Amino acid sequence: MPQPDAGQPSEEFDPSNKNLNDPARVAYQSLIYNTRTLEFSGFARNQRQQYGTAREKGRAAALHFLSNGQISITPFCDSLALQKYLDAGTSADVYHGNPSTGVRQPLRRMILLEDLPRNHIEVLGSRLRIHPSFFAAHYSDPIKTGSAAKGLTLGQPSRGSFVLQSPQMHYMVVNDQKLDGGGLIYRGNSHVRRSIMKGVKESAADLAACFGEMWNVISFWSVEHGNGDWTAVVIVDPPLGDEIRHVDKGELRKITITEGDPATGFGMQYPSLTAKKDLPDDIDNWNTPEPSPNMQSVFEETLHAYSSGKHPVTDDPTSCTTIIRRITLSMWIGYLDRMRYVLNNTHKQLHGGNENALLWHDWLFQDLIALKADLEYILIFLYRNLKVLQVRLSGTSRSGMIDEWEADEWRLAEARFSSLRRDVDGIASIYAHAASLEAIRTANEQSSSVGRLTTLATVFLPLGLVAGIFSIGGEYAVGASRFWVFFAVTVPLGITIALLLFTNIAPKVGSKVTPHLQSLQNTLSIRHSRSEGNGTDDMILPQFNKAHN
Repeated sequence: MPQPDAGQPSEEFDPSNKNLNDPARVAYQSLIYNTRTLEFSGFARNQRQQYGTAREKGRAAALHFLSNGQISITPFCDSLALQKYLDAGTSADVYHGNPSTGVRQPLRRMILLEDLPRNHIEVLGSRLRIHPSFFAAHYSDPIKTGSAAKGLTLGQPSRGSFVLQSPQMHYMVVNDQKLDGGGLIYRGNSHVRRSIMKGVKESAADLAACFGEMWNVISFWSVEHGNGDWTAVVIVDPPLGDEIRHVDKGELRKITITEGDPATGFGMQYPSLTAKKDLPDDIDNWNTPEPSPNMQSVFEETLHAYSSGKHPVTDDPTSCTTIIRRITLSMWIGYLDRMRYVLNNTHKQLHGGNENALLWHDWLFQDLIALKADLEYILIFLYRNLKVLQVRLSGTSRSGMIDEWEADEWRLAEARFSSLRRDVDGIASIYAHAASLEAIRTANEQSSSVGRLTTLATVFLPLGLVAGIFSIGGEYAVGASRFWVFFAVTVPLGITIALLLFTNIAPKVGSKVTPHLQSLQNTLSIRHSRSEGNGTDDMILPQFNKAHN
């Protein structure tokens, strides 16, 4: 048995430790501690640090799928109740069905677990012989690791186990967020490792900073007992609650999550998990619409969806995953809706309501660059989900796990995601061009400043030269008889230089004088050529005359 962390009570003196007299649970926990792999390091540390009520911090329920499509839900108050339920046995030694009719009811059940409480993991792992890698995979943070664990999120479809991951955006307010400074990464106050990225608003129009982004993971495992009996285990993430913890400081911060943008009335709703075709028979229920899911508690959303309507299953355990697959798909659609909403607001801020104008904001450019990088990263997880569900992007491909309409919805989500990426690339390119124009404008302003300094030097340098000459002394010294000559020279000279630099006199004078200068130059060049010709004749003619004489 590994030694407890310093400052924590030992296993034997923990009153919440219910596995001391259970050899299977002790052996299972030892397996977790003694496994030395990368994906187990953080998970095993988290399990060891759970003490007291933290061992029971989570919820669990068993869903029995009956032959008529109905579902019987059995919630568990604690891990001990779950252990007694599993110790009752499987269909091999317990009769399922109605003895009076003699019809056997297959044991087809799904155990739903919220978070990763240690006592529940010991019970499920030891009774169902689930390898700890399944729980360790769910513990991992997609933001930090890029995947959950080998064999689970690498896109390998399996009848036995798989992981579905989806991004989430919560419209939230973090109290005292300015005290945390930069690097605003928080973590949910739970056993699973989930990071929340929450920026600080740089402006009232900075809509992206109003959202906290995180990942939601749903893990599935199953085992078949024979005769059509099976047991499935589904792990879902817990809700954020009202507190999150800053990663660097370790301090808790109160949060407030709303279901929409109060400023614009944009609703943060998700698509419904079940199709509603007909109205109920009782007209009194017509004025009470079913609320849309908010996905703050996946555990409650899952139980509510399974308890509504019928859910027939088959001998295949994956046939019970209809609701958890729809929850994942609904989260992806909700994420795309929110990202489109943020991108439209970004485009609006770029132009400031005028399509012909382009406003420059440093925070807006940084948001675009970060969004571009995030979408490239998130696309990897979308493709992993498609591969797990065996959805091909081209053509139609129906697998044994999902229906064709569900495959079409995933293809549509991928198409919307690709369109979003293209729009982000286009806006980022426009803003990058604006950045280059901004750099040119800044360079022009610097050149203008240098030009002003050059002008001042042009004005005062001749005056300084004159002052230097007159500073020699004698009759031109200060107070001497000819000191007035200094002003008689410098004042007209300064006025002349100023007129030439700051008025259009110089161009006008130049346009008038230039033709005369060109004419004078032509005249001088003609005379020079003639003088050279005369000199040559004078040298030749005497020799010619001398020869003839």
